[in-house]
Amino acid sequence: MSEEIDFEAHGLLDGLSGHEERAARVELLEYLLGSGADLDEVKRAVAEDRLAVLPTERFLRADRRYDLTEVAKRSGMDESFILADWMALGLSRPAPDERVFTEADLSGFVMLKQIVDAGVPDDSIFHLARVFGRSSAQAAESLIEVFSESFRQAGDTEAEIGLRFAEIVSDMSPLLGPLVENAVRLHLREQIAHRMVSRAELLEGRLPGARPAAICFVDLVGFTSLSERTPAEELGRIADRFNHVVGEVAEAPVRLVKLIGDGAMLTANDPEPLVTAALELTDRARGAELPPLRVGVAYGDALNRGGDLYGRSVNLASRICEVAPPGRVVADAEVQEATREQFRWSHWRDADLKGIDSPVRLFQLEVQPMPEPDGEKAPGGPAL
Repeated sequence: MSEEIDFEAHGLLDGLSGHEERAARVELLEYLLGSGADLDEVKRAVAEDRLAVLPTERFLRADRRYDLTEVAKRSGMDESFILADWMALGLSRPAPDERVFTEADLSGFVMLKQIVDAGVPDDSIFHLARVFGRSSAQAAESLIEVFSESFRQAGDTEAEIGLRFAEIVSDMSPLLGPLVENAVRLHLREQIAHRMVSRAELLEGRLPGARPAAICFVDLVGFTSLSERTPAEELGRIADRFNHVVGEVAEAPVRLVKLIGDGAMLTANDPEPLVTAALELTDRARGAELPPLRVGVAYGDALNRGGDLYGRSVNLASRICEVAPPGRVVADAEVQEATREQFRWSHWRDADLKGIDSPVRLFQLEVQPMPEPDGEKAPGGPAL
């Protein structure tokens, strides 16, 4: 079919001057038309300057075989519900007879029907769809950026970029489902553990097996808004610098528990070395040209399970971090009391924090650590 088409006459080579560039365009056009694309589809892609991504687009929509009515009939769900859920995911509204649903989509709605039949309210279903839609859109955008940067080569022609990217997406697609599913499962496991620990604290007054620990949460101020106006490559460099700074500061007796997106969680048995580390983090962030940090520190019983920490002190430190002013270290009264010989604190405010029953008295770190009377740093001991 492609041999019978005069690409020049159809304007498909317009604007291309060099022989190599024209030859690459012809190669890509012949591939697309030979693999089933129609001429109008190719013309639209050329006019919209997206011919190089058309092979990938065609792969991703190759399995679209059902329209809205067919999916509703096969899944047993109402058309209006399917449409509302689809749009809550942030996807465009399909035309009534447009075949936009795949076998995987159909399987998803069959499983969703079981969740609905189990008694989960419609509003809750749509809320989850909006949450998953936002996170999935962000993940998809990041994947595209990573793949584009990782597999693009200097001097690539239009055909080489288009065909290589389509091949990569084809090879990687089967892996994405298990990767995303595993990430959700791991976070679900941690969230359930936190909820069960909170219930145990409520019922028992304290956690069996828990030990006193100082907990610190730190995050980059304004990283979410920064991500909306900053190229992914630069965001990656910012995240790498942040991770590097946190890793260098987290030396025994301070332990880095985990990195959490644009934040981190650290711990130590005693508050003093952890406050010292928090102060150093805020200072080094400026030198590393990072956005300002906000830091929350709390002290109390925590339970160590699989390297992670659970308990009221963990939740409290996280909530303090959320309200801390940019560039400042804020702590609860337990931390202030335990370190008032080494640091100067001032009462900041009594705050109502999400998930905490009563207002929390918060203190703000004012100055550098006061010198030890004997010139030595207070011992810290191994982190929990």
